[in-house]
Amino acid sequence: MKRTSIVAIVVVVILVGVAGTYYELGMNGSTGNTGNLSMSVADTPVANVSAVYLTFSQVQVHSANNSSWETFNITTQTINVYNVSVTNPAFLNSISLNAGKYTEIRLYIQNVSVVVDHVSKKFTMVSNYAIVNHPFNISAHGTTKMTIDFSISQSLNMESLIFTPYVGTVTVS
Repeated sequence: MKRTSIVAIVVVVILVGVAGTYYELGMNGSTGNTGNLSMSVADTPVANVSAVYLTFSQVQVHSANNSSWETFNITTQTINVYNVSVTNPAFLNSISLNAGKYTEIRLYIQNVSVVVDHVSKKFTMVSNYAIVNHPFNISAHGTTKMTIDFSISQSLNMESLIFTPYVGTVTVS
């Protein structure tokens, strides 16, 4: 896939995310005891791989305040995590959360497709979600930014075409 096409896809993903954020703010309001979690994804390169497309569909967030899971259906979107890094991550989604401490996120993945030596291959998933085990705080009326860096070299079993979602580093600001 040409770099221009990838840039165009990333721009569209960002625009959809921004529009969704404004829609959420309009629906939920920006008053009260809520803040936003703005999530982005990234990856590190793997030999002979030129693209890794992950299709995300849902997010679950675990609250330390009340020891419960909240589920958020997000607009299903496919992101090529291969051509992004922690310095230029692809925007995934922004969700409105109650202010407080959170300990874990589940990113649900519907599909994994990998381009290896210019051939697209569908990978079987070991789990339908990636676990982000990284505490973070949401401040009322603020935005917490999180970048989730997938470790594709550890996630892909190239011989058996199996994807085990493995999250490498997580940065929160």
